[in-house]
Amino acid sequence: MAPRDRFEAWFDGEDLPPASSGPSPRNLPRPGSGLTRFLALITACVLFVGLVGGAHRAGFIRVPGEPDIGVVSPTPTPTDGSATPTPTPSPTPTPTAPPTPDIAGRLPIEACKIANGEDLDFPSGFPITDSASLATTGKVRIAIVFVDFPNAPKQGSSDSYFDRISTRVTADYREMSFGKLNVEFVKVPGWIRMDKSSAVYNVSQEGRGDYADTVAYAQEVLRKTDPQTDFTDVSSIAIFAAEDAVGISGDYAQPLIDSLSTKERSSIDSVIVTGGGWWLDDWDATTVTHEFGHVLGLADLYDPKPDSYSPYVGDFDLMSVASTSSLAPSMLGWNRWRLGWISDESVVCVKPTAENRITLSPIQSGTGSLLAVIPLSATRALVMESRHPVGMDSKLPTSGVLVYIVDTRVESAKGPIKVLGEFTNQTMSDVLLGVGEYLEASGWVVSVTRNEVWGNEFAIFP
Repeated sequence: MAPRDRFEAWFDGEDLPPASSGPSPRNLPRPGSGLTRFLALITACVLFVGLVGGAHRAGFIRVPGEPDIGVVSPTPTPTDGSATPTPTPSPTPTPTAPPTPDIAGRLPIEACKIANGEDLDFPSGFPITDSASLATTGKVRIAIVFVDFPNAPKQGSSDSYFDRISTRVTADYREMSFGKLNVEFVKVPGWIRMDKSSAVYNVSQEGRGDYADTVAYAQEVLRKTDPQTDFTDVSSIAIFAAEDAVGISGDYAQPLIDSLSTKERSSIDSVIVTGGGWWLDDWDATTVTHEFGHVLGLADLYDPKPDSYSPYVGDFDLMSVASTSSLAPSMLGWNRWRLGWISDESVVCVKPTAENRITLSPIQSGTGSLLAVIPLSATRALVMESRHPVGMDSKLPTSGVLVYIVDTRVESAKGPIKVLGEFTNQTMSDVLLGVGEYLEASGWVVSVTRNEVWGNEFAIFP
């Protein structure tokens, strides 16, 4: 008879004597039958599973995909034929939102692409090409030039400034575009000495100087840098003036009516001008992320009055608050859609005739339905998106549905986009609608029914 181990014997109801060598295990009590012992084994397994589940519910065991547990998500592959950028790990929700049931009143997607207003420098409607100075997807190359003046000399390396700017801007746009826009910076080493005293150039944000003066400023920079710099495929230059450069102040982007050419036959279509203290310790590289937004065709969403913070959208969008201290600087879904980063298939265009329940994934996830839009007129739309504390918005204290109005007749910096709802602070961080909360807007009621890690569900009805 083949030897039997102790477990087989125990299962069959037999008690074997202790092993002849080594520590003597205790004899297991006889349960009476193999079936009884089998049931005892199953019961032990069930108890173990229950204990693990309890530990998970109590928070002792956490898994990726739960709130506050980050996971690394791959950067989506661009669909425009450009090279795939190096993925940047960022915490994004991985659970998939449940599918949205059939919605009464769905409209063709073109019905929600409200037109740009007339005679605006930076309109907020479609198409983005009306105001963008360069491509909004694929690879974009920007040259960064640091300049000083006879009356404002600068010594030392500019490398740390370049690294700080390029790292921040590249990472921000890679995340916000879901990998569809790769911003690459070209370094012009050292400080470039300009020919004249700084005040002579008449370059300032207050009145944006004179267009011809800004062009002349950029032309001199190119003349001095083009011979020793490879400007291949560069479409924009960012010029940073030394701190003591009197008369050059503020930060602004200037689209060029006529492109400037380089020795590589590149076309410089826009200029970013920066001065007025950008070098200080509290200077934020997100300022360049904001200014590059103008090069892409985006409007200012803040109020420029000195005593005003940002009464239109608060911290929601870096075109409002351009600072890493912002709680939610990630770009609004409406602007991402206009830029081609959110596909038409990810937008729910609807004018409900009865109650509908719409499910949205967090805008930062880049998957599923990301935006719900109700056209109100040829130039106005009601927009809803799900915002969660992940990625660039990781400082948000809560999550929920953000509701706002887009009015393409309104000029930049005068409120072309306005967040709706009650809020108690300048950041508007408490304006997100949670479960059981609702608001009325332009004849519609938006009521949130679910707030999960995968996104939000809300009802909308007239």
